[in-house]
Amino acid sequence: MNIITIAQAKMIISTFVQQQLDGKNPPPVLLWGPPGVGKSDITRETAKEKGIDVIDVRLGQMDAVDMRGIPYVENGVTKWAVPEFFPRDPNTKTILFLDELSSADPAIQVAAYQLILERQVGEYKLPPKVYVCAAGNRAQDNAVSLPISSALANRMLHLEIEVDPEAWCAWAVTAGIAPEVIGFIRFCPKMLFNLDKDCERGWASPRSWARVSEILSYGLDPDVLRASVVGLIGESAAAQFLTYYKQSQALGDIRAVMLDPKAKWKLPTKNDMLFAVATAIAYWAWRGENTDESAKLLDGFYRIGLQIPAAFAAVAMVDAMSGGQDAAAGKNKDGDARAQQLIAHKLYPEWQKKFSSEMQKKKKGA
Repeated sequence: MNIITIAQAKMIISTFVQQQLDGKNPPPVLLWGPPGVGKSDITRETAKEKGIDVIDVRLGQMDAVDMRGIPYVENGVTKWAVPEFFPRDPNTKTILFLDELSSADPAIQVAAYQLILERQVGEYKLPPKVYVCAAGNRAQDNAVSLPISSALANRMLHLEIEVDPEAWCAWAVTAGIAPEVIGFIRFCPKMLFNLDKDCERGWASPRSWARVSEILSYGLDPDVLRASVVGLIGESAAAQFLTYYKQSQALGDIRAVMLDPKAKWKLPTKNDMLFAVATAIAYWAWRGENTDESAKLLDGFYRIGLQIPAAFAAVAMVDAMSGGQDAAAGKNKDGDARAQQLIAHKLYPEWQKKFSSEMQKKKKGA
């Protein structure tokens, strides 16, 4: 198979969507990959970036008549009512996402032939600026997966997505995923995707980790939190994550430390907790409730960041430039604005001097 990362898949989808919008005829893509890897997410993200919509069609839940439409008679001639989800405006700009293609009944796959190849079903034709792509799960991931005919397969460009922890962490920073989750995946990248034998229960995937991040904000008591995390990612992954989470919480309130230069705080020495610190200071750097607090948090970012080893300082800086919410301004800050603000800070020259010097020493010693 043609194995690529989720980031590469998104780049291809984005390029093909733009080509469709520009009046060209790019091939429809079929994204293969395990459940929860982010196949539908990159489609929605691409549409959002292009300022268009997504029509999400779950083929695994449909009958053939749902694709072709209900027959009716007009002037003695049988016609087919167009399904509601098909766009009727000829100027429509959207992505028609055919999800669960590999789990669809063969009759549904047959109905999809004409739509994918000729961009029409019966008398209905897709508007010219609608891009068609699809997704399917693999049989080896214990997902519902039926054979796809050679006729259908030959009509599509096939991409198989592999799990990429580094790319996922980069996305997670911009998506506001809890720093404890990002830090843990950085320390244990193999735990991002852990489809074990008991896959009928919760198991670790990019999707389930995003849900773990969400429930961390609920303020659950420890027993309820443990049961919830186990229910999402399984016993093994949950045991490791909750140990990491407990240790990271023992570091104290890093946000409070960032706001108060006089706060008593001990810098950890182990790599797992240094990942926790680096990820946390970048997460909180842009989350001030007002202008004064925002300035203090940025001061704290540099104050703590200057104490950690160069490798972790680099992680913190990349994260700070990539993601975050400027609560004082009430909007997301773009990367250029973040970079400019970080570089303009009074402590940036010290940061640059210290860590560029340390990196040079490492290169000479290598």
